[in-house]
This record gives sequence, C-alpha cells and structure tokens, in this order.
Amino acid sequence: MLHFSRNGGKLISNTVYRSLTQYPTLDRKTNVLNTIQCRGISTKDIFTSEPLKNFTIPDVPLPPLPTKSITEMLAEKQSILSEMGLFEWHKPTGYIRYAMEYCHLNFDIPWWGAIVATTIALRLISFYVPLISQRNVAIQSHCRDEMAEFSRRMKDAQLENDLRRTQMILAEQNAFIKERGIDPLKQALTMVANGGVFITQFWAIKKFVALSYPGFETGGFLWLQDLTIADPLYILPLATALTTYGIVKNGADLGSDIEQMGKGMKYFFLYGFPAISFGATCFFPSAIGIYWLTSNCMSLFYANLFKIEAVRKLLKIPKRAPPTKETNIKGLGKGLLDTFSSPKGEVSINEIRRKDMSNFEKAGRSEPIKKK
Repeated sequence: MLHFSRNGGKLISNTVYRSLTQYPTLDRKTNVLNTIQCRGISTKDIFTSEPLKNFTIPDVPLPPLPTKSITEMLAEKQSILSEMGLFEWHKPTGYIRYAMEYCHLNFDIPWWGAIVATTIALRLISFYVPLISQRNVAIQSHCRDEMAEFSRRMKDAQLENDLRRTQMILAEQNAFIKERGIDPLKQALTMVANGGVFITQFWAIKKFVALSYPGFETGGFLWLQDLTIADPLYILPLATALTTYGIVKNGADLGSDIEQMGKGMKYFFLYGFPAISFGATCFFPSAIGIYWLTSNCMSLFYANLFKIEAVRKLLKIPKRAPPTKETNIKGLGKGLLDTFSSPKGEVSINEIRRKDMSNFEKAGRSEPIKKK
C-alpha cells in the first residue's frame, strides 16, 4: 500500500497551490522554470472607510400599469382592431374595417347598419366606375347590329377554316371598334375595379366574423340577430340572386352590353351567375349577405339613375339604343338548346373535300364492280 507522510502531503498541496496561482514559462537560454506572479484586482476603492458624498438611493421603480382589456376599450369607444390583428397599414381591408368600427362605436349604429352605411359610402366614392360602365354600354348599343354581323361572318370563316378571311374580318372589326370609340381596355378595367371593390370589403367582413369581433353575435335585426351564421330563412340569398339578375340584365357592372356577348357567355351571366350567388350566400354569414345585397341595390340604383334623361345629359352619357327583335333574350331552355346545338351540326368545306378524296382513293383501290 502506498503511504504518504505528513511532509509529503504538505508538499503536494503546496505544489497544487503554486500551479493554480502562477503561470509557468520556460527560459530558452537557461531552461530554468521561472514563474510570473498574478496580482488580483484591488479592493481599495470599494471597501474604504471614507464616507461617500452626494450619494442617494434611487426610488424603487414602479411596476408597469396593466393593459386595458378589450371590454374596457370598447366601453371607452376605443378601437380594438390592432389588438385583434385586424388592421395592417399596407392592406385596404384594414381601413374598411376601421370605417365600419368607427361608425359602430361613434354613431351608436348596430353592426348591420355600419355594414350598410360603409357599403353605400364606398360605392358613392367609386361613382366614376359605374359612370364609365354606362357610357360603354350606351356606345355599344348603337353598334349592336354591326357587331352581330361581324360575329356571323367570323363564324362562317372559322367553319370553312379560312384563316386569311378570318384575319381580314378581325382587322375590319378592330378598325370599326376604334372608329366608334369602343375601348375594350376600359371594359376590362371597369370589371376589375368593380370586382376589386367588392372583394376588398368582402374579405374585410369575413375576417371580422372569423375572429369573432365582439358584437357581431347580437348586431343584426329581426330574424338575423346573429350576423355570424347564415340566413336560416334564405331570404337574403333569394334577394341577392334576384338583384344580381337585374344587374346583369341592365349591364350595370359588366362594362359591356350583354346583347353583344356570345350565347354561352350571355346565358351564364344572366342565369348562371345569379344561381351561383344564391348558392354562395346560403352558406356565407349573414353579415356578408347584408353587404352583398346592399352592393347589388346600389348597382341597381345607379342603373335606374342613369336612365333619367336629365342625368344622362349632365353626365354626358349617350342615349342607349333599344334592342331589336332579333337580339331579344330568349327563354333559358331555348337559349341553351341553341347554344349547344347550333355550331356542332355544320360541316366545313375542307371536311367535305377530305371525305371526297378518301372515298375516291377507296374506289380506286377496290375491285371493279362487275355487272351481272
């Protein structure tokens, strides 16, 4: 057994102490182990008997005040959009939500009234959009017969696969459109602007409902007290579909005359679009249904306002030509039947020539017919 004496243990402890408090370095010339002693930080300036001058103990910092709850902020008529993540400065939906909330909090309007008021104000601000739409519809109504003739000639050229004739008709049609002042770009911008305004407020209201903004559950009227659920009586969907049909028939928000559309497109807008709006509003919350119906009513209001002769003269809207008997809208069944059956039964001249050549080649390869 290895035995350490008292002196041996003391030697080891001194060696460990020196190794912890000294840094060894090796001299290159003498190879002697020299030591560099380390000096600790002096506490002379810290622990002193001299009294400190002009030293005061600072006051204890006050704890931060508790933030107000959403209920307290609503009671004080303060906006809670930022607290609920409903306002972002770079999105137009945030400003529309702020306008609806401002009407609700500062004018003591129920939520359904705030939605209606904001929709009317937004449509009045964008008054120029339906004005441009009505001007385009009026200009196109005077070119209805010529455009129908271009469509007929174009169809004949396409059935005959005559590309040269098709290009000539297109060039002639473009020159006619430019001469009459019909701007297809304005038509497209009108539809985009109407769709943009509609979608912006649509998403603004939808997120209100999705995040359960306080008050939407009791901000309705009559049978629609809860604006977060769909209409249980389907009155809003039916009214929305009927007003959508009136908008399409009057060409209020389309930017073009429906009589100049193709059969398939015309019947889709006239019957399919109202059906889609009915099916959609059956599942949407009542808040969105109220907004959609109000927007449709504003479109119909503009359409009837622009029919007044004095208003048309003031706003420089040309007089709209009445539709002819040939362009009157047929019934739904008759129109769809013509749409799906008219172009499919005709055969082009090239197809007839190809069949004749095929029959001629078959006759040349087959055996001659022997007379009995």
